Amino acid sequence: MRDLLRILIAPLIWLAAFSAVYALQGFGCAAGLNEAIFVGMSFLRAMLILAWVLTIATLVGIFYWLERTAPRLPWTSAISRITACVAMVAAIWSLFPVTFTSICN
Repeated sequence: MRDLLRILIAPLIWLAAFSAVYALQGFGCAAGLNEAIFVGMSFLRAMLILAWVLTIATLVGIFYWLERTAPRLPWTSAISRITACVAMVAAIWSLFPVTFTSICN
């Protein structure tokens, strides 16, 4: 069971972050957070960028945790690192549009 968690933790974090970021976008648009200004940009965009950066930082932390800990089965080490890399690329690629595209149009 622990090895299965090692394999699936990074994609599950990406799935949760993807859902959370786009739910936050919908909630922020409905609540009018796009009009508030924070550090030269809309408050909603700042929150979305922060969520994106925290997602990437969490996935990098998971990758380093996978590198430091030893699995019970030797083949799960390589598989878990691959899924962690795939989750990092997916997070960067799928959540990057919140940094530059229009939010509430």
